[in-house]
Amino acid sequence: MPKVRVMRHGSLVNALYGGAGIPTFPAAAVAANGVSMAEVIRNLSERQSPRLATHTKADVTAATAWTTANSPVALFTVTGDVLVQCFAVVTTNMTSTGGTGTLSVGIAGNTAGLLVLDTVDGTAFQAGDVWTLITAADDGLGQVADEWAFIGNGADINVSIATNNMTAGGMTVYCWYIPVSPAATVVTT
Repeated sequence: MPKVRVMRHGSLVNALYGGAGIPTFPAAAVAANGVSMAEVIRNLSERQSPRLATHTKADVTAATAWTTANSPVALFTVTGDVLVQCFAVVTTNMTSTGGTGTLSVGIAGNTAGLLVLDTVDGTAFQAGDVWTLITAADDGLGQVADEWAFIGNGADINVSIATNNMTAGGMTVYCWYIPVSPAATVVTT
């Protein structure tokens, strides 16, 4: 039977790396402009994990009423450049003047870029309805768009009331966002 040679830990290291131990790199790594690794990791994490901002409007007639005269009504203040996805859930049945009031969510110049234009007509915007970019607010299930919208230069997110005032109801608007530029944020207005 052949003999098996048993090495101690020190002998194994010596056998693998030689008597001098583990070799070092020829030169030290270049300094990263005074940025710590913790800051680098935080920055990478912030750019990969969406954050959530919410705007709850329990009563569309209170405070800043959702009316054509007040349109657009601010939902979120955006600082810097961000990627966003929005959706909303109706919390209380919504009504509008004549059942023909329309809502959309977006930014100045693209008022329906985040939530599709839809009419508050007595069948849409009922409690539990979900509203997205690609689904009107007339069902408890809404499909969220696959792609993200890019908002540049701090363009704020608003709800636009195009025709006829909202007379009752409420909803919560959610905004997932990923900062793109340094210190970019989305906060509830």
